[in-house]
Amino acid sequence: MDKKELVQNINYIKYVISSSTEYTNLSGKANVLCGLVAIAGYFTTKFFAGDDVFRQQISYTHPFIVVWFCVFLFALSLNIFFIKRKAKNKDEPAWSRLVKMIFDAIFPAIVVGAFLTFYCIREQVPQWIPIVWMGMYGLGVWCASLFSVRAVRFLGAAFIITALLCLFFAQKYAMLILVVSFGGYHIIYGFWLYYKYGD
Repeated sequence: MDKKELVQNINYIKYVISSSTEYTNLSGKANVLCGLVAIAGYFTTKFFAGDDVFRQQISYTHPFIVVWFCVFLFALSLNIFFIKRKAKNKDEPAWSRLVKMIFDAIFPAIVVGAFLTFYCIREQVPQWIPIVWMGMYGLGVWCASLFSVRAVRFLGAAFIITALLCLFFAQKYAMLILVVSFGGYHIIYGFWLYYKYGD
């Protein structure tokens, strides 16, 4: 075995090891579509609830809650569909040990975010809900990045920083910042994923 073959074998071993610890079946198309769904959710909310959505009494059946719950379900379904398709094209299992670890990392942030949302509705402080969503989503994505590519961590950090800035300096623009983050960040991130890993 010459030096060139040895280097190639070492590089292949490094690739196999990294692929077993870094999840790369991320879909750029899914993220772009999720961003567009979030933007559609913003305009749908404005249509049904108006500009003063956070000055109204909000219940579990309020347009803001219903619309964004549908946005969440639709975005989740898009990600599952495209991730399963990408895994199938690469002849890999869609539900692997690495995916389970990512799910375990994200799950606490989702649960805490849900309970804080219920609290905000009960206490009639709806202006806090977008901040909770951005912050908890960012924490979940950050934790998931421990088992995926580094760019995922940047996305999580962007949401966390945006939530903190909104909390201290721009609460009255929470709805607009919500769509800028969930819409804009995902579209930019999706295009980067597509460029880097294809689809």
